[in-house]
Amino acid sequence: MQKKYHFTPRELQLAIAICRGCDNKQAAEKLKVKVNTAKAHLAKVYQKVGVGNKILLLLKFIEDVG
Repeated sequence: MQKKYHFTPRELQLAIAICRGCDNKQAAEKLKVKVNTAKAHLAKVYQKVGVGNKILLLLKFIEDVG
């Protein structure tokens, strides 16, 4: 998926954490960044995938894998 959506390594890590059920705070802690930084990365992920929320992100990833 990194190649398809041109994610940076951090964006990919964040997207995976979110799809595994982490909220923004938990994802930020996993990546050792501030919550606002995680939110900024997530906004870029949404833009690249063409979705507007976590549920649609997860569904898109499931669709791409299946």
